[in-house]
Amino acid sequence: MKRFFFRRSEQRNSKAGMTLIELLMAMSVAAIGLTAITGLFVTAIASNSRAKRDTTATLLSQSVMEQILLAGTNNAANIPMTDCLGNAFNLSTLGAAGAGAGAAVNASGDISFAAGAPGNGYSMNFNVCRANGQTMLFDVRWNVLDMDVSGVNVLTRLVRVSAAPVGTNDAKFFVAPITLRGIASVAQD
Repeated sequence: MKRFFFRRSEQRNSKAGMTLIELLMAMSVAAIGLTAITGLFVTAIASNSRAKRDTTATLLSQSVMEQILLAGTNNAANIPMTDCLGNAFNLSTLGAAGAGAGAAVNASGDISFAAGAPGNGYSMNFNVCRANGQTMLFDVRWNVLDMDVSGVNVLTRLVRVSAAPVGTNDAKFFVAPITLRGIASVAQD
């Protein structure tokens, strides 16, 4: 029977450190993981920016729509509104039958930004102030449609308002304009 004897230097020591190749492999796996996490942070920041612009545009549209609906059918009303930089605007509440008065409306009933901004108090470039003195500029447009649907001296008014951030052509930060609609019925004298 043969016996094998190993020298101590030939035995693998279980307490030995990592080899250089094992260390390089571990660092490569960690680098790939950190790169993926960095990409998630960039995506989260872009999504947060889009959500902030979308929320601001929606709130601004809602504010304009409520001001116009509160004016009722007073077609002579020009509602004053001032942005955070002190720019004053007069919101026209004059409605019209047919296609309505103000901004162009597309086939789905949304405010169209394909055409130029309407004048006569139906659009504004409104600045919203943010932290650190930064501002966001929004193109706000509206359309007022008057409908006499009952024939008994009741005027129904449909107000469509949309706000789009200006200068956000980058796909990561682009926010599609949202059109808000409000309806009010007012008895005529």
